[in-house]
Amino acid sequence: MTTLDHLDASTLLTHARRLVDDPDAPQEDLRAAISAAYYAVFHDVCRRAATQIAGRPAQDAASPAVSVAIAQLVRWFSHRALLDAGQLVQGLDRAAADPTWHTRRVAAWELLHDEQPHPLPGHLLAVIRSIRMLQDMRQSASYDRVVLFGHEQALDAITLAEEALDLLRQHAQTPAYRAFFVLVTMSARNGARV
Repeated sequence: MTTLDHLDASTLLTHARRLVDDPDAPQEDLRAAISAAYYAVFHDVCRRAATQIAGRPAQDAASPAVSVAIAQLVRWFSHRALLDAGQLVQGLDRAAADPTWHTRRVAAWELLHDEQPHPLPGHLLAVIRSIRMLQDMRQSASYDRVVLFGHEQALDAITLAEEALDLLRQHAQTPAYRAFFVLVTMSARNGARV
């Protein structure tokens, strides 16, 4: 039995790359690679959000007891929670231009983040766009049997995931990202929207 976390982002990306090693990889491998690329980002964001709400620094998350607790918290998160939190953050641009629009979004952000909602870090918006694009690609790869994927599309999904994960690694401890992780958590249960 291996102790390697099969939902770890680097494990999923290694798997995705292995699936597309062959330029003539069959359709099922291309689809699985796109799915693995999305899930690498999804599980990384969920793990970071769970680690944050568990109140544990990343180094504590490696202990078996904390690791189990975080794994249980991660099960709360849904694909919808990431999208809802992302839409909320993206909506802050509109709220900055029109303060009467969705004041709940602004209030939630200001509660979690000491700064005004504008300007939002461009790299956070890039991560949110990547999550959306990867999820759309994954849904198509998983459920749309009419669409055929090319080798380049699978490689593009992997590259997009790698770029998003690099930004997450670089900026995860900044106030904007920490606020985003809390918003993911707030959106996680019962489809509740902030």
